[in-house]
Amino acid sequence: MNNEEELRKISVVVPVYNSAALLPLLVKELEAQLPKCSSDFELILVNDASPDQSWRAIVDLARERAWVRGINLMCNAGQHNALLCGIRAARFEIIATIDDDLQNPPSEIPRLLAKLEEGFDVVYGTPEQEQHGLLREGARGLGFGVGKEPLGAMMASLGCEVVGSDAATEQALAAGWGTHDEHASGLSSMNEKGICPADVFAAKASFRVIDMNQIPRDARGFDFCWSSCAFEHLGSIEQGLAFVEASLDCVKPGGLVVHTTEFNLSSDTDTVERGATVIFRRQDIERLVERLRANSHHVELNYHPGSGKLDQFIDLPPFQLDPHIKLILGKFVTTSIGLVVRKAS
Repeated sequence: MNNEEELRKISVVVPVYNSAALLPLLVKELEAQLPKCSSDFELILVNDASPDQSWRAIVDLARERAWVRGINLMCNAGQHNALLCGIRAARFEIIATIDDDLQNPPSEIPRLLAKLEEGFDVVYGTPEQEQHGLLREGARGLGFGVGKEPLGAMMASLGCEVVGSDAATEQALAAGWGTHDEHASGLSSMNEKGICPADVFAAKASFRVIDMNQIPRDARGFDFCWSSCAFEHLGSIEQGLAFVEASLDCVKPGGLVVHTTEFNLSSDTDTVERGATVIFRRQDIERLVERLRANSHHVELNYHPGSGKLDQFIDLPPFQLDPHIKLILGKFVTTSIGLVVRKAS
């Protein structure tokens, strides 16, 4: 910054993914705030190959406002690369970066600029508290191996934009579980219990085929993703652990990843390491957690096997229809363990 005049010029860079409906609101808020703190300004909207109408919205906004510029990436490059692209295209020395979902209030930009005037080179803003819960209107979630579980329908009923996924039918049949209730062949499978009103579900939910061992590159930009007792069916212990790490690429920085899987309560050495259903030991989970934390992700989990009445009951095949927490798989007592991972921001 060379002088006071330059201090009053600002470029705002926003990476955009699937935010066609929110962009007009974002621009309207910036239009109200930027003239208060700058003599000249621009907004650079970088469309990260959104499959929705985000680019059309950007084109319309740029046509109406000379200070709005758009960049349309040919392929999905991820939020960080989209952000870098916009920064490189900025005309002014002062650059503010915000998300496209209105969770970074444009009204905070003047406060950030005021700190720069005090002599700081870089200013970060962090929320004093969470502004919203995870399951909120407009939040985007991706479910893996959803089968006929009701979670996706419940999330859609709360206003989330949900993409449910499962393996191709032929892949499920080859694995030996496509004939059971574990597999979803399409969107209707996700709302069989009628948890979400049909019109809301049609508007908020979609379905696609995804191989969890090869997550496609365009499955990106979600606020959260989840799987419920699915990644033990990927062929091996290592493939399951690799899936958990790969799933973090699907969410935004600060996004949440939640997975449950089969957990071995009988042994930390002997287990089923390969096959249609593997059983994870504590040592396997600890190796994964160590790698995740080394990459600055925040991990929450609890190894306690439980001490309630239902925890004392171990179900035997053929399994009862009543709820159970623990059961026998082969020669091992197993339960479900949950991994909650907050992606590094």
